Amino acid sequence: MIKKNIFYRVLLSILIGFYNIFFYSLSSKAEVKELSEYNQSQVCIQGLESAINSILNQSERSRENWGILIEKLNKNQTLYKLNENKYFIPASNVKLFTTASFLLNFGENFTIKTPIYIKGKEEFIDELIIIGKGDPTITKSDLEDIAKKLQQLNINHVKNLILVNSSPIKYPFNNSWEFSDLYFYYAVPINSFILEENTVTLSLTPSQVGKQILLKWSDKLAGKQWLITNEGVTVSEDEEYSINLNPMGLESRLRIEGNLPVNNHDDNWWLSIPNPEQYFQDSLIAILQNNGIQVEKTEIIDQKNIDLSDANLLLEINSPNSNNLIAEINQNSNNLYAEILLSYLATNQDTKFISQTKILENIGLLSNDYSLKDASGLSRQNLVTPKSLVTLLKLMDKTEYAKTFRNSLSLAGVNGTLKNRFQNEDIIDNNLWGKTGTLTGVSALSGYLRTKDDDVVFSIMVNNSSALSKELRDVIDKLLVIVAQSQHCANNS
Repeated sequence: MIKKNIFYRVLLSILIGFYNIFFYSLSSKAEVKELSEYNQSQVCIQGLESAINSILNQSERSRENWGILIEKLNKNQTLYKLNENKYFIPASNVKLFTTASFLLNFGENFTIKTPIYIKGKEEFIDELIIIGKGDPTITKSDLEDIAKKLQQLNINHVKNLILVNSSPIKYPFNNSWEFSDLYFYYAVPINSFILEENTVTLSLTPSQVGKQILLKWSDKLAGKQWLITNEGVTVSEDEEYSINLNPMGLESRLRIEGNLPVNNHDDNWWLSIPNPEQYFQDSLIAILQNNGIQVEKTEIIDQKNIDLSDANLLLEINSPNSNNLIAEINQNSNNLYAEILLSYLATNQDTKFISQTKILENIGLLSNDYSLKDASGLSRQNLVTPKSLVTLLKLMDKTEYAKTFRNSLSLAGVNGTLKNRFQNEDIIDNNLWGKTGTLTGVSALSGYLRTKDDDVVFSIMVNNSSALSKELRDVIDKLLVIVAQSQHCANNS
């Protein structure tokens, strides 16, 4: 009887496998089904490979390059692999390397401290000195705190405001970034004095039909750094929107072209601030003046030129700790934060990338599986294998920071860049922690997937695609739903 039961179980498994192969071969010529159309009875572990291949073998995917590795987290078992040892442009999946190495090196409680000193004890002080450390979280509220502290000491006059560059940042831009990106919020300058994330909003508003569109800056001090040629025209509501912002040479100049329908709401463009140190300085002076504190002159100097021997600490601005900083990077894909944190890995002996490689080698990640040119993933010169990402995720899960690292990732249906993905998919919702990545022609998602038995770790990347980003994200999501269902089915069998 026992042998018969085993025989029938084996026979049933074979039939299920043939059924899945047959089912997905039929669907390979059709449109990719909505996520909800796949159910647990259709995808079991025996049909996982053919189910994934049926989607990737569609004609729409024929010219794209896909790299995939899906493994059990705590078992030496590969569920699916495709080009797992080949290099891909990973986009923001690079941030997994950045945040992992930073967390391993600095721990969970590191903060960036910005000290502010004064020289002189009278109401007319000689110097107000701010030591810039590249804290990306400083806002105008922090500058207001400086003014309030000075008021409490009855200080109403500053002879010299000194901004001291002391962060490990060497260059404001990465030389591998594309020129056209440097004008926008996702590629802002990286420097010692960061205010409001070095970003300003330009709002375009329709006026009268046939007239020039109206421009409004979210911050006039930041806006005055830009030279704008406004060729945008207000058109009737039945005409199409066609506004475009075009960079003009190497200067901070933009030409606005195209049509803005008269019934259009404000058209917001998030731009970088060309000279963030000047913006920080101008903003602080304005806030001090609004609080009755006058500044005679200002200067920006390097750390080596400052003497603090007779200075007194006024206050210290502290960033959130490592946990919060890396969560902002991994959940909201903040490029500025990523570049700042990686700069802190630079030492007197090593560059930031050499230090990063050494840190990751210490936990077992081979350096020949990835080649990085920046911390954020904006560079198209970054090259990463799916295997390196899966290995990194597995290795981090074995460290003392496993929970912190996983929780820094976006949780499907809950927060960050995965908040609005996997809609109505209970099998994924709240069960997938991942890092997204998007560039033109590139889409990626790597992370952890919780199942009933054992967690799955995965990396899925696509390069050289002409499809819209949303279409690529949808395909990736469908693949992961299939994986989740196959594990669910396997765990119930």
